Amino acid sequence: SVLTLERVPRPNDLTEADRTAIGAAQHALYIRSVPGKRYGVQSAGEPSGPWRTEAVATATTTQKRLVFDKPTLQAFYRLVLAQ
Repeated sequence: SVLTLERVPRPNDLTEADRTAIGAAQHALYIRSVPGKRYGVQSAGEPSGPWRTEAVATATTTQKRLVFDKPTLQAFYRLVLAQ
């Protein structure tokens, strides 16, 4: 398997909760997912880190939305397969 970011949501592949609106101060990241796997988004102010976990969720469908707060300044993000 491979971690894949997706540009747009696929509503038929999202849970009801993942189809709800998010706040203006939030970002949403859509990933191709495997049901039962845990995924996380990490952020850092610099590419070298330190990295902080912003959101972790277990997928139940083939696309998962991860929601996290927008940074006040520039930020770098990475997607991880959580254990």
